[in-house]
Amino acid sequence: MLSANAQKKILLSKIRLKGIFDLFVLVLLGAIDFLTQTLGKYLNHRLDFEAFSFSYRGNLFYLIFSGLMIVLFIIFWLKDKDEFTNKRMLMLTFWFLGFVFSVSGIYLNQSSTGPTVSLLDTPFDKLYTGIFFNIGFAFKTILVAYLIMKIISGKRFVVLGSVSLFILAYATMFVYTYSYISSGMTTKLTYSRKNPADVAVILGAAVWKYNRPSSIFRMRIEKGLQLYATGAAKKLQLTGSNAPGELPEADVAFYYLLNKKINPGDIRLEAESRSTLDQISYIKTELIGKTGYQKIIIVSDAFHLTRVKEMAQFYNLSLDYVKSDITLTDDSLRWYLFREVVGLINFWMFAVK
Repeated sequence: MLSANAQKKILLSKIRLKGIFDLFVLVLLGAIDFLTQTLGKYLNHRLDFEAFSFSYRGNLFYLIFSGLMIVLFIIFWLKDKDEFTNKRMLMLTFWFLGFVFSVSGIYLNQSSTGPTVSLLDTPFDKLYTGIFFNIGFAFKTILVAYLIMKIISGKRFVVLGSVSLFILAYATMFVYTYSYISSGMTTKLTYSRKNPADVAVILGAAVWKYNRPSSIFRMRIEKGLQLYATGAAKKLQLTGSNAPGELPEADVAFYYLLNKKINPGDIRLEAESRSTLDQISYIKTELIGKTGYQKIIIVSDAFHLTRVKEMAQFYNLSLDYVKSDITLTDDSLRWYLFREVVGLINFWMFAVK
């Protein structure tokens, strides 16, 4: 027969360890989510994991998010083991739903084919991929918000507080990204006639009626032509596929340049890419990997170049960037910035193709 003291120690030990297995499972699942999301991003883009870096914002943001979730699990368990055990199925359900949608997004993100219709610079077949990713992330964000409320308020205002924190998290991410993009990036041309770049890559943009380059596209082409004319770039690379009933963006730019003083032999065409990311991938695999170019300039608009640079960093590319001379109205600029914010957040978090 155990003494009263021994029985008390056993009871205290059981209380201290109550829910420890549940905690272990949830912490493990939090780590699995981070690893799955990260591996999915790099494998879908056929990138070696050696390219992974915590200094890349997208990786850092998801690490912070996953780390926060794990820390909150531990704090919740330490604060109230009984409540933690009672709510384990709710927490597991939110995690499982988030994970299933995220894995579905990773699976859909493997595809590189689909219709050429685009919205927010994203081919249509990638829109539902992004939707799956965002639904999954929403479930996990709600779980994090719920954990915070359980820790700071116990059983009061948990639902209202969780919803408020969920909205605050998304608003904070949007405002941060908007500020990051709208602040612009420093572009300094390091190439000249004495030290020319191998190629200036003009990123494709919208084509207007009768296969005319849009104002934004035309200004990108003109900036690329200026780099060529001043000897800062030896060749021009035109990129971009087509919407139904239109010429490819690369072809439209080519015909535009034929009316200028440029040797057609110095123009390269790529008419398959459907998005900015396709064009970055082309630079890595074709211009650098196969052609052997090392000195590359990207030509686009000031509001676009921040996202372009983030994509290039994900691909571990060191490129130069030059902005076009386009001038936009305030309303137009706000719209393009909004589009860039949505695109950059989705790329940071999920690397949607």
